[in-house]
Amino acid sequence: MCGIAGIVSLGRPLPPDAAGRMQGALQGMANRGPDDSRILHCGPHVLGHTRLAIMDLSAAAGQPMNDPTGRYTLVFNGTIFNYQELRTELRGKGISFQTRSDTEVLLHWLIIHGIGGLHRLNGFFALGFCDSHEDTWLIARDRYGEKPLWYASGEGILCFASGSAALRSLIPSEDLDTTSIATYLTCSYIPAPHTVWKNLHKLMPGHALTCRGGSHAISRWYHDSDATDDESLELLLADSVRIRLASEVRHGCFLSGGLDSSIIAALIMRHTGHLRTFSVSFPDAPYLDEADDARQVAEHLGCHHTTIPVSEAELLRSLDRFIYSIDEPFADASSLALQALCAAVSHDIRVALTGDGADELFAGYRKHIALVRAASAGAMERMLMRSLVVPLALAPTSRASAPADGLRKVRRYAQGLRLDPRQRYIHWSSFCDENHLRDILEHGMYEAATQRMADAAGEPDEQLQSILRADQNLVLPNDMLVKADRMSMSASIELRSPFLDYRVVEAARRLNNQNLVQNGRGKTVLRQTFGQLLPARALDKKKQGFEIPLDRWIRHQLREEIRSLGQSPHLAALGFIRMKEVNRQMIRAVEGQDSSRTHLAFSLLVLDRWLKTQN
Repeated sequence: MCGIAGIVSLGRPLPPDAAGRMQGALQGMANRGPDDSRILHCGPHVLGHTRLAIMDLSAAAGQPMNDPTGRYTLVFNGTIFNYQELRTELRGKGISFQTRSDTEVLLHWLIIHGIGGLHRLNGFFALGFCDSHEDTWLIARDRYGEKPLWYASGEGILCFASGSAALRSLIPSEDLDTTSIATYLTCSYIPAPHTVWKNLHKLMPGHALTCRGGSHAISRWYHDSDATDDESLELLLADSVRIRLASEVRHGCFLSGGLDSSIIAALIMRHTGHLRTFSVSFPDAPYLDEADDARQVAEHLGCHHTTIPVSEAELLRSLDRFIYSIDEPFADASSLALQALCAAVSHDIRVALTGDGADELFAGYRKHIALVRAASAGAMERMLMRSLVVPLALAPTSRASAPADGLRKVRRYAQGLRLDPRQRYIHWSSFCDENHLRDILEHGMYEAATQRMADAAGEPDEQLQSILRADQNLVLPNDMLVKADRMSMSASIELRSPFLDYRVVEAARRLNNQNLVQNGRGKTVLRQTFGQLLPARALDKKKQGFEIPLDRWIRHQLREEIRSLGQSPHLAALGFIRMKEVNRQMIRAVEGQDSSRTHLAFSLLVLDRWLKTQN
């Protein structure tokens, strides 16, 4: 796990301060790679790398890495889990190796196979690969977007980096994209390829940017038709876990006590017989605390378990650190809990396996059950829900207690049932209430924001696999994997998700509804396949999520800051937010009992604090 950056000449001399710009970029990625930092001039181009040493800790495995002839150069962020298999093939072709690293294997693999070789890579990555004799570049990102890759062009150069802070050190960028900010307020993140900056872009998952001389082009290298094994899901996931244990540093597993992480922990124990597991607890918010569930699963499996208590005061103090860890406005509040967990374990381990990705693959979210139910809802149910929309809108809701949270879910279901399938998906994928957003955004901005979401999601219909595919296009790469990457990198640790092995993903995409949802519950196939490994409590546990007591914060600890957002000069300067309406909405957020404005308040707070850091 590392940070990468590159300045590619597009047939013109590099800016005279190119080396200084690169040094600034590497300083901005220090947390991504605290073990080493190097700059390499590759013909008329400049590459930079910050290293978090995981495979082969020797200096010889550092980057940027040249082949013995000096013709080819690779800069690479990520891990190739099947590198031993590829290494064996390359040795059969007469190639010898000087290190034990996956980086050297990847370098020689790309020399031989080029862009076509990406299909054989099992892992996550963002990379830049240069052939100095032909003056060609391959810049590529992994299948599902586990590792970030930003790029921009101008001044006769093309630049790429692992994040916006580094990229902005390489190439000027001042103008904000207002539609991106409106999209962020709608769904808490900015879907690729857009960013908060007009001239900066994210390379899409499964895409590559190729460059020759003064021109460049983007194409999709990964398609769903990639060949997969006919092995069972149990064997595929077990092998995915096995290869993700490869490292030369201490590893562990994040364990919530829910189904996904419990399966991963069980498979690790079956493979190794020993495992350190970690969970976070919230003693100040018992309704959100899953620590006891995690402890019981760990005891059942025989893991060495550590529970890390985090107080509300600690989480609140971490808000500023969170703001500095994100590349652009990002308001998934559960990031704070993950950030706390990563920071706490960083002295004990450098690699942690997680259950990320299972919800999007196997229908684990409540909205999946709701979307399936909505597709088959009869006339009587629709009529009843329509009649409840107005009274439910007046009822107080909250995530802080089971009854209030249940009322919140019924209200969202009733609202969504009135919409067509595509609108329903966008509605249930949005965190902020549509009416509140329309009130604070200038005319047309809400429509532009939801169109960005729809463009990223594709065309979900009422079929469950279509809905899951939309989540894999929208939610997984732009929210869940961004959270995992940024929060882990802020603590300099690497997170690995066996569920995102491409063989497992392709197998999941072939499942039918019966494999996924039964009796109003998702992940049926996971319970059936791995149930014998786990205690009943892990199998029966309701989906909770990695949440923090946001409702209480808005009304108490953050109350005055939330109230002041209506007078924020930074929000007003954006030009498309109605500040009088923000003032009215924020007063209601801190004084009422209805949680429907809670996430809007948090999103505006994050946006306001982030804008302050840009001045």
